[in-house]
Amino acid sequence: MRLIPTMSHIVHAVRRLAVLYPEATYRQPDEMGACMYTVGDVTNGPIQEGCIIGQALIAEGVAEDASNMDTQEVGAPDMLRQLVNDSHLAQDIAGIDQSTVRQWFGWVQSTQDQGMTWAEAIRAADDHHDITSYQGASI
Repeated sequence: MRLIPTMSHIVHAVRRLAVLYPEATYRQPDEMGACMYTVGDVTNGPIQEGCIIGQALIAEGVAEDASNMDTQEVGAPDMLRQLVNDSHLAQDIAGIDQSTVRQWFGWVQSTQDQGMTWAEAIRAADDHHDITSYQGASI
């Protein structure tokens, strides 16, 4: 029986990647025109393909779901909502509005898509969406 990762696992995994690889940058495939969770060039990261959110999903055992989301061209907030609705991800962050958490992921995604480093993307998301009461590794 596979344990279902929680939203908090994904938050921690994203933060952990940014702490371990603060200078990592993501470049989406030119032909796609959008962030892809499991494809796209990564410089200074743990693996050479996939955005920070895709790599966090893979690290937490949601690799197949991340790959499936690439074909749907879904932004991070909608993708996470869909994973929760499909019972592939558990929603567990008590005391924080879930839409705020999804918006935080959206900021991480959009800022890294603009060429910011992963550390900068986390800082930008933290500046716009306060989920500090639920922070894992800090930047």
